[in-house]
Amino acid sequence: MKINFPFSPELEKLFKIYNETGDNLRIVGGAVRNFLLKKEISDIDLATKLRISDSIAILKKNKIRYIPTGLKHGTVTALINKKTFEITTLRSDKNCDGRFADVEFVTSYQEDAKRRDFTINALFLDEKGQIYDYFNGISDINNGVIKFINNPAIRIKEDYLRILRFFRFFCDYGIKLDFKSLKSVIKLNHNLKYLSADRVRNEFLKIINSKNTENIILILKILNKFQFSGILFSEEIDIENYQNLLKLQKNDIDFNIRIKFFTIFNKSNNLNNICHNLNFSNKDRNYILELQKYQIINFDIKKIDLIKLLYQFPKEILIDFLKVRLILSRSDNNNEFLQLKNHILNQNCPKFILNGNDLLKIGITAKEIGDKLQKLKDIWIESEFNISKDELLEMV
Repeated sequence: MKINFPFSPELEKLFKIYNETGDNLRIVGGAVRNFLLKKEISDIDLATKLRISDSIAILKKNKIRYIPTGLKHGTVTALINKKTFEITTLRSDKNCDGRFADVEFVTSYQEDAKRRDFTINALFLDEKGQIYDYFNGISDINNGVIKFINNPAIRIKEDYLRILRFFRFFCDYGIKLDFKSLKSVIKLNHNLKYLSADRVRNEFLKIINSKNTENIILILKILNKFQFSGILFSEEIDIENYQNLLKLQKNDIDFNIRIKFFTIFNKSNNLNNICHNLNFSNKDRNYILELQKYQIINFDIKKIDLIKLLYQFPKEILIDFLKVRLILSRSDNNNEFLQLKNHILNQNCPKFILNGNDLLKIGITAKEIGDKLQKLKDIWIESEFNISKDELLEMV
């Protein structure tokens, strides 16, 4: 099958210098898949018959900047006109233990295709636009089927992350489940405990961030029913509230990934442990935990109460509190939400009437200033900003 792939000048240059001595370079994987699906192509990965030393020599000879991103796995990244191209030597993975594998370099594109996860990711494309489909990936793309290459159990045992990748790719590209693949995924799900927290977190966030909302709900139900959620999080996923989030999202309310994650585990008493076990950054973990304070927001909030809140929280998280409240109340009243959101965005806080110099002038030591100022500020806020500067200083 031939296609009219959009070869950029940079890509044409790489094909020209690599293929001087034969069919040494092909596009592989996601770029070919997404072109057939008429989806955006974000990255273009390339496969080469040449060993990494020869690949680097070609790039050097043609004065192309490169980064040795994964020499052990035969990968180098070429940079041309601020565009990056990952070029990897064809290989076969040996002695896999579900996390790591020994690499054996090969010269056969079909042999390299055998080590890949799904049929839709094993398509190669040469410089003439000819697609090489060794495992009926084009048919699976057309039918919306995510299918492991050859034996699903073997593919999964090579890398246990493929369990979650199966769900993620189904969310993004699937129409109907391949039950042979699903059966193996369920049977081997206990191996998820051997994966690193970072890999699990990243795949799970991609699943819940998919644009295919119906597929997300189906996958979340599978994760609960077959105890994936217990293995991954020691908690069940809150599907009903997540369905409401997706419904609101269709009504043009934007939810960032931290809100999405919080919604799934909003009922948990172990949210801090879940975030810790998934190795969230301190910034993200603290933000997710802060979302638990959504109860302090009322839709009929008075202006003075809003100003008090703005002294405690940034506008961004106050709006996120509103979003969480909307989700968990199962409300679909977007108008109230939008009105209060605009109210928050347009509201400014009065500037505090005291500063450190004011306290220094009346004999407060530098060591005491921070604590004294905060206490006076709290009193000033509680007075609804009516206490005068002199009255505050008298309290000191």
